[in-house]
Amino acid sequence: MRKYSASVFVVAAATAGSLAVASPAFADTWSVSGGGTISGSLKPGVNAVLRDTTTGQNITCGVASAGGTIADGTGLSGTGIAGITSATFGTSSNKCSGPFFSSFTSALKPGTTWSLNAVSYSGGVTSGTITGIDALVTGSSLFGSCNAEVTGEVDSVTYDNATGELKIAVDATPSLTIGNVSGSGCAGLIRNGDKATLAATFVVTPTVQITSP
Repeated sequence: MRKYSASVFVVAAATAGSLAVASPAFADTWSVSGGGTISGSLKPGVNAVLRDTTTGQNITCGVASAGGTIADGTGLSGTGIAGITSATFGTSSNKCSGPFFSSFTSALKPGTTWSLNAVSYSGGVTSGTITGIDALVTGSSLFGSCNAEVTGEVDSVTYDNATGELKIAVDATPSLTIGNVSGSGCAGLIRNGDKATLAATFVVTPTVQITSP
């Protein structure tokens, strides 16, 4: 079995280095320093896990990376404080693993940008969301090929100024949806319309500082 990557995922995504969604109360109150082009990779020893909450099947990635931009400034809106323009989960030599010896890779859908949005701030940690997630998943199992698309958002995201870690926790209410499932290899493991969650921790480089009064 190998790893999945929609999740990603996330994942990938995540690695840009700022975070979450904006609420009107926090609009135009954010400051960023050390920004510019950023990249991220999975924290050593931590996997990215995409879970189909309907079938209960997990897809696990030990390798994931992402890149994007975050602009320096003050008086910034939390909405779209950073953009993720590249994200990959798994590689040709180190794929994501799923049930029944399935293996996958995943990447941000070309032409899309995932938005990191800032919602709240406390003690050097920003909480927020990643919206606009759209990842294409390609793989196979014992039953043949399997392709899918994962879209939506993750709503339990934190970024820590001290460590540069962007953490995606499992959402209590899943906001990712699996769609465009095709191929006999999917074999009911992932299905159209199923909800999904993503969990991962990315280390962002350089370590950006995001603050809010």
